[in-house]
Amino acid sequence: MQTQALTITAMEGPRTVNAALQALRAVSGVAEALSSPRADVVTIRFDQERTSLQEVRAALVAAGYETLGLNVPVGGEGSCCGSCGG
Repeated sequence: MQTQALTITAMEGPRTVNAALQALRAVSGVAEALSSPRADVVTIRFDQERTSLQEVRAALVAAGYETLGLNVPVGGEGSCCGSCGG
């Protein structure tokens, strides 16, 4: 499993955040999708053998959202701890 933070545009208010989270959770291989206190960032945990970040981004685009880019991986196997905020 990999954990990744994504910055997403056009998420304003709980309704749009929930819609984006729902789109992410519908992707096969996404085990968890959570919003952060910062409304434009979501964190996902996904199985790299079942899906990819490209598929996750495609699901967001299909739901009407764009990602500004991938943030630093958050903890987990094959990534940094995320504590530096880099």
